[in-house]
Amino acid sequence: VDLAVPFTEYELAELQRQVLWHKLDTLQEQLESESDFHDHIAGTATVVTAAISTGYVIWALRGSFLLASFLSTVPTWRSLDPLPIIEGSTEGGSDDDESLADIAQSSSENATPADADRKDVESE
Repeated sequence: VDLAVPFTEYELAELQRQVLWHKLDTLQEQLESESDFHDHIAGTATVVTAAISTGYVIWALRGSFLLASFLSTVPTWRSLDPLPIIEGSTEGGSDDDESLADIAQSSSENATPADADRKDVESE
């Protein structure tokens, strides 16, 4: 292209069009490279999050397995004596014959003098 020769209007428009397309192609390449970069960052974050979550689940399961194995070695019946429960179920009588009024009356008869003093203070 000889720059000393004046351009016609058509040639000038064609040159501007070529420059515009070149700039648009350059812009498209930049945007695609940035998009690839963001895709890599998002993929890396996903993999790291999945790895941490998996590690946490494995750690929690390991802890629960250790707790379960410990509890399976502890004798369960040591803290609970089943004989009173068995004996109580074979007896025919029950304490359900007592009414609520009888329970309230027996608790007031069994009240200590300190309880009476407390009731007097509360009533004042």
